[in-house]
Amino acid sequence: GCTVAPGTLPEGPCHPHGIFNLERHLVDRTTYKERRAAAIAEWRVLAG
Repeated sequence: GCTVAPGTLPEGPCHPHGIFNLERHLVDRTTYKERRAAAIAEWRVLAG
């Protein structure tokens, strides 16, 4: 598995959802969805 610090995006083969699966119990659902959507969008740009 991958160890990703909170608030960061995984690198290499790590799946972009991983950190949010770990964090989602810490935030309300709306915030989780917004952060996930934003991070996935950014990850897709960075990943090309």
